[in-house]
Amino acid sequence: MLSLYVLSLSVAAAFVGSFVRGVLAQFGFIPGLMPAVYVTLGTALLYAAVQLLYLALLRIYQPTRGRAVFVTEACSNLAALVLLPALLGISLPGGSDSFQRAAPVIFLGAFAALHLFFKLASFYAALSSPEDPDRSILLWGLSGLAAGALGAMLVFAWRNSVEAGRVTVSGEERRVLAGTQYARARIIPEGATLSGAISAGESPELSLRFAPVETESPASVATDRLYVTVALRGRETKLYQSSVNLQPSGWAELYVSSEFFPEDLREYEIYWTRSREPNWQRILGLRPVVYGLSETPGGAPAAPARVYLSGPTVFSGRPASKSPNFLIVFVDGLAADHLSLFGYPRDVTPAIDRLGYRAQLFPDTISTGANAEIGLFAAMTGEDPAQLGGAGAGPALPELLRRAGYATVAFIESSVSEISRDAPWAAGFDLYDDIGAAAPAVGSSAPKNEDEPTASPTSTAIARARAWIADHQMIPFLCVVRVRTLAEFPPAKSGTRDTFASENGALLDVDRFDNALLGVDRELGALFKFIRDYETRSNTCIVVTAPYGHEFSPGASRKFLGVPSERVPLIIDLPDRRQRKVPKQAHLQDLGATLA
Repeated sequence: MLSLYVLSLSVAAAFVGSFVRGVLAQFGFIPGLMPAVYVTLGTALLYAAVQLLYLALLRIYQPTRGRAVFVTEACSNLAALVLLPALLGISLPGGSDSFQRAAPVIFLGAFAALHLFFKLASFYAALSSPEDPDRSILLWGLSGLAAGALGAMLVFAWRNSVEAGRVTVSGEERRVLAGTQYARARIIPEGATLSGAISAGESPELSLRFAPVETESPASVATDRLYVTVALRGRETKLYQSSVNLQPSGWAELYVSSEFFPEDLREYEIYWTRSREPNWQRILGLRPVVYGLSETPGGAPAAPARVYLSGPTVFSGRPASKSPNFLIVFVDGLAADHLSLFGYPRDVTPAIDRLGYRAQLFPDTISTGANAEIGLFAAMTGEDPAQLGGAGAGPALPELLRRAGYATVAFIESSVSEISRDAPWAAGFDLYDDIGAAAPAVGSSAPKNEDEPTASPTSTAIARARAWIADHQMIPFLCVVRVRTLAEFPPAKSGTRDTFASENGALLDVDRFDNALLGVDRELGALFKFIRDYETRSNTCIVVTAPYGHEFSPGASRKFLGVPSERVPLIIDLPDRRQRKVPKQAHLQDLGATLA
């Protein structure tokens, strides 16, 4: 009878170990051969330890020489034969997909029921058998303890191999385009861990941005919803778990507020999954290693799901940060002598004028740039325009403010020939939205037919800036907007009927320009009103200027000359400041340094 018991125990332990290995493999917890060996042998030995210790306890309670105990114990072990269909990959007949996914639980429940039934039978057999006080229990107890210790060691080895097999993300960030938006990011596969050192000041906010990666293979797994876990470690470890929906036309942002930041923050760990982690995984502290699991047993695994991750970036949150926000608007082609505020006879800029009535005015501002790229470089870096493209330029305004805990973003309406996103002054932006001539309207669908108008790039840039500001009022920010409606001549149509024309109804060059300028002013007015109507009005500095202006001939013809004007408007609206005109000549090159 003893040999029958040992044989049945060996078979049952092997079945249980193989069954546990198969279930863990289905959930992605077996990253290789050695982890499979560890978990199979470990759980088999733990099962054997439980059986041996049970028999030892039974001998302590009722020492007996009866063979019935060994027979019933052997039957309890042979109940593991119920697991054989699961080990052979045989599906249960009928049922839905959910029923088939629950098959391991059904097999395990059937085994547990039979096993416990025969365990009760062995207990009854021990009570019914004649006592034998000379029966030794030491061998059973020591055998059980030894099997349990070795099994625990192997299970811990499996756990360590799982952690060692976890994919970690490394490498430098690179500039990645999502829709029209550029950000510095890296690829992170599902379940892979991105970790690093981090520090934060008072009331911090942490930002992450995600974008889909174009699938490189038909077998690649696509996803549109991510479940993100952020672990922040300091004196204690705090977990933040949330979901984010990927956007096909840009970056999806996720924020972690200051309440999830521990004291003395030192490092972070970030990973994502396509489905929410089960509670038992969170309780046990386990995470799968393999996520591209096969849909069929034995089939080839799918290519892992991957996304771009930009960040993490830590900002100085409100109200701890007393620094003002900055909204800088560049209007290509707008010369100072075309603003009503600076003496132009036509009322072409009512919104900009309203802003200027309470702002710091610099009517004699010089931009030495011959084109927009040079003017933007000078304004943002404070460097001599002759250094454009050189290696000696210092950090630009966006980089300086980013180091100070600002969120930095640019909505740039650029032409095909321009490469502003690669310019030195653009490197400091967390997000750079390069809006081309074919940019769609924010939140709008494609036009139903060719006759249905689409939003202009200027409208798109301003609308996106407004939406971004609405979502980021809790942190200090630098938002740069550049519009190009007036950049070329004749300027783009404003979408409304012409307001200005000559006496005979004909449109002169200056009339076309003024009509387009009025449309731009109307768009900017909506943005300025949004700033005034919300909490941002008390801590936002608004700057309106231009990298260059357009010149028109004097007299009645008012023809477009095609020569850039160096005299550009500069309006700086500071919170709680009254209007002041600065009569001295100013240089656009000093703007970035002044704001910094």
